[in-house]
Amino acid sequence: MKALRTVAAANVAELLPLPGGAFVRGVALVETGAGVGEATRLVLLTAFLTLGLSCAISAAALGILASPAWYWLAGVMLVGVSAVLFLLSRQADVRQLSAMVAIRLLSLTLTLARLVIAFATLGATTGWLEAAIYAAAPTLGAAVGVIPAGLGVNESIAAVLATLIASSPATAFLAVALNRCLGLLVGASLAIISAKPER
Repeated sequence: MKALRTVAAANVAELLPLPGGAFVRGVALVETGAGVGEATRLVLLTAFLTLGLSCAISAAALGILASPAWYWLAGVMLVGVSAVLFLLSRQADVRQLSAMVAIRLLSLTLTLARLVIAFATLGATTGWLEAAIYAAAPTLGAAVGVIPAGLGVNESIAAVLATLIASSPATAFLAVALNRCLGLLVGASLAIISAKPER
């Protein structure tokens, strides 16, 4: 329950004009006994893990739908993911590393599901493969910490990606914006539901 509460709070904290999600995760690690330096290192490495996996998925989808040239980027991202997992292996065993990857893949799958729903809401028929192209947009936008939740950044990245497959940039922009709203709604709901009652 504490892990769920932390993840939900971190997602909502991305609205702050600073790396709010990273701060929440770091504080949670410190509360479990990790030092500030160790917590910072783990937060950065897991952030790179998420970024690498999402970019690899997006690049692979672009390789299928746009040009095989994108496969090289997917490969580079997977090499980066392997490097991050190697660094994390100094503090986590195989089971924990597998859980980290599984959780991120599940999260990305939920993101793709929300994107498919968002496109459908806008009247656009978009399959999972096309939705996968936009998987990296939220992660890249969140990396821009000086802009609350990467407002406008996620959507702009999606619009650019849409042009690579001759899709509608405007629809992609709106779909990713709607995906953001759905994600924040779910995150805020989970944060409230999982909050400890005051005593």
